[in-house]
Amino acid sequence: MELPGELRAAVESAAADIPLRELTALAGGLSQRYREQSGTGRSLLHGEAEAVAYACARMPATYAAVRTAQALAEALKCGVNDLPLSLVLSWYEQKAVSILLTLLAL
Repeated sequence: MELPGELRAAVESAAADIPLRELTALAGGLSQRYREQSGTGRSLLHGEAEAVAYACARMPATYAAVRTAQALAEALKCGVNDLPLSLVLSWYEQKAVSILLTLLAL
């Protein structure tokens, strides 16, 4: 599922000055830290470049999951919170989204 145009443009703008190889390495390193250090209380996201890299790598899937849940709730005529499912958004996904929302507001 494609991100909405304005959000996609913000992600692309934030990533424009970061080489693709670096974005890929940053996203991979962050995913590795998540697998190894999740639940330890350590900060997993280190800086804006990692937030941008993670947003490039994961935001489309997160957006698709949320939109799918909304469509399902609409089809079943209930609220998203009434569906028998859970969406797990880790704190660093939330931080990446908040950074991008800040960029959108500029």
